[in-house]
Amino acid sequence: MTGRGPSSGGRFPIALLLLGVALRVPGLLFNGMADVYQILLEWGAAVHRHGLVDAFAVNYGILSYAAFGAAEVAGEWIPRFWWAPYKLLVIGFDLAACLTLVALAAPRDRRWVVLLVWINPWFILHGAYWGFWEGPHLLFGLLAVLALRRLPDQRRAWAAAGALVMCSAMIKPQGLFHFAGPLGLYLAVQCVRGIRRPIVWFVAGLGTVALATTLAIWLAGGSPLALYDNYRSVSTSMAKMSNGGPGLWRFVSWAYMEATGQPGLVLDMKISRPALAAGNALAGLICLGMLLAFSVRLGLRRREPAAPLVAAAARWLRPPAVSWPDDQVAFIVLTLGTLVMSQFGPRAHINHSYVALMLLVPLALHDRVLLWLWGATTLMLWLAHVSTFGFGGAVVMLPASQWFRYPDAGVLFDRIRDLPAYVAPDRLLAFQAAVNDGLAWLPGPRAISMMSVLVFVAACGIVWRLFRSLDDPAGAAVR
Repeated sequence: MTGRGPSSGGRFPIALLLLGVALRVPGLLFNGMADVYQILLEWGAAVHRHGLVDAFAVNYGILSYAAFGAAEVAGEWIPRFWWAPYKLLVIGFDLAACLTLVALAAPRDRRWVVLLVWINPWFILHGAYWGFWEGPHLLFGLLAVLALRRLPDQRRAWAAAGALVMCSAMIKPQGLFHFAGPLGLYLAVQCVRGIRRPIVWFVAGLGTVALATTLAIWLAGGSPLALYDNYRSVSTSMAKMSNGGPGLWRFVSWAYMEATGQPGLVLDMKISRPALAAGNALAGLICLGMLLAFSVRLGLRRREPAAPLVAAAARWLRPPAVSWPDDQVAFIVLTLGTLVMSQFGPRAHINHSYVALMLLVPLALHDRVLLWLWGATTLMLWLAHVSTFGFGGAVVMLPASQWFRYPDAGVLFDRIRDLPAYVAPDRLLAFQAAVNDGLAWLPGPRAISMMSVLVFVAACGIVWRLFRSLDDPAGAAVR
């Protein structure tokens, strides 16, 4: 991440990008993981039938709801592959995120970034075949870093970064908790050191997008608290210590269930509310401690160390040993933020670490130990995903007995009902089922839960290497 503008070094890996697209396009033909049903049949169909403002509700942001509604409308025209328009959006956003990451990388690293990201088997399956919706909010996070690099005026750069990060939060709550929170914490530490301008303009960018969205919803007849209610829903949706994401809390949840004789998956764990609250508090303190310690050691580029606003803070907030530019600072903070929140925070889903592993690629290219840790973690998470999702659902649609759960998708159901492939599986479905049968030997949920302790150890190693990178005043690991 050395270039401040277009660079003449290195050839752009167009052939590899096209190869990655070619490997993803067949994924349009296959149904994905179960979340696609709720994404399109519930949320997308509700947008189509009732409008965006009335349909906007829980979990995902309003920009995602708009995309889901458009995908559901297109899906009604091709009922055999009703999921294909949505997956086409996934591929497009994944490609845009990859291109932005390539633009941030040094020219000599671009080919390796494309190889490790765009030709990565796990990343290919993750979006194009299973249908996970990670690319959009990742893209806006990367665009925030790009804004800090390209805009010469620091005030405008941080305002644009805040606006783009808030757009990320309008897609998924991870944009708020994995991006805005860690970056805001870092800038708050800088404010205590006496550097106020970045946090003022960053918050201004965040607030402008949030206020504009709230006003638009209100003027369209919605609730002025729609955004608040949307983010609040995250605290009540699947409120478990672990929702299946391999890592510390999946292993702890599995160990607790084994000790208490509870059957089922880790997200089925039964535990008292006080114990769950204590676990969440502990996880929160772990995440806050890591992010705060990192923020205290990391500093912005400046001519001389700033004096702390609070004299007592001088002992703890010493002048930093690094002098990286804003874009490098933002990149490593966003990387650490999404890694820490997805690996050490509670309620992590199996797909939440995808963004962290993608952001780590440019850093791993300059740190051999980090590269090995990244490779081991990627392999374990790929194994967990394939074990859980196989090659996707080998059906055109859910059984008719479950259609009542999606009352707004009636038009699509009517068009699917008489499809030959719905009545009897065709060759594509037979192939998908055969692949799933061939993957039956993979380890099951119990083995993946046990493997989660290794994922946790690798995550600790990655955090250690990111902390070690702060010892280099030139920021070689980030560059």
